Amino acid sequence: MSGRGKQESLSFNTSAWVFDPDKADTRFLGLHTLDDIKIFVVKSGLDRHLRDKGLFPYNVKIGVDDEGLWLLLVTLPGDDRLPLIDFRVSRVRKSGPLMHSPFDLLKIEWLSTFDPTLKSFPEKRPRLPGQKVPGLGCLRHLLKMMHFSSQTLRMDGFLDIPEHLHLAIMYARSFRFLDPVCEKILRTLLGCFKGETLFKISWAAVAGAIIDVSTGLPWIYRPAEQAFAISHSLREYYSSKEYLSGMDSFKTGPFVIDDALYQKNISMAMSKG
Repeated sequence: MSGRGKQESLSFNTSAWVFDPDKADTRFLGLHTLDDIKIFVVKSGLDRHLRDKGLFPYNVKIGVDDEGLWLLLVTLPGDDRLPLIDFRVSRVRKSGPLMHSPFDLLKIEWLSTFDPTLKSFPEKRPRLPGQKVPGLGCLRHLLKMMHFSSQTLRMDGFLDIPEHLHLAIMYARSFRFLDPVCEKILRTLLGCFKGETLFKISWAAVAGAIIDVSTGLPWIYRPAEQAFAISHSLREYYSSKEYLSGMDSFKTGPFVIDDALYQKNISMAMSKG
């Protein structure tokens, strides 16, 4: 980004940034002030992304929801529709049979985005399982914000439990499952489906059309903990002999998509998903 572009991005309309009026002293994750969040929004590219879509000015609200989760909302002024971004996180400590010590992680508890400039799902970004409205396409920016926050808080990394296969695939570029068996299954799956679209893989899983050739049975996606490593200790865990052996020793697949079953079940799967 040029120096001029960076300066323009920092020119906020201060009226577009508000605290939750009922929790005016709340700091996001117990540390970040609203000024910190402003910096994260710009550094992550989210501000530019929203501006490029014509979604400016926008309001940002931080607080704590009824379940005690830290909440970040981005909305349009005076707009009662869905928020542009509804992002809720917590701090967790995770341990497991292969972990010599527990890891402190930020956990994505809920993430939804809405692009009000789109009346329907665009052809290049068709509806995926679980989606009700077109999203903003800003996942990478929000993950960058998580990265900045995790570093500031000295966390080992950040965590999600992807509810749907397409999310696990999208996260797989930089996340790994804490369970090496889950990681082996996903990597095998991706290796078998090179060239297939994310749309088809995702809906094939919902339609029960992904077949494990070794068993002849439909493969079922089961959500599990997938984490991005920031600390040396978590990166070391992923490269440890125990983790790699856990992957190597587990036999799974190969997988295929049963096209006849896919065509038979896809309409029902999409009506439910």
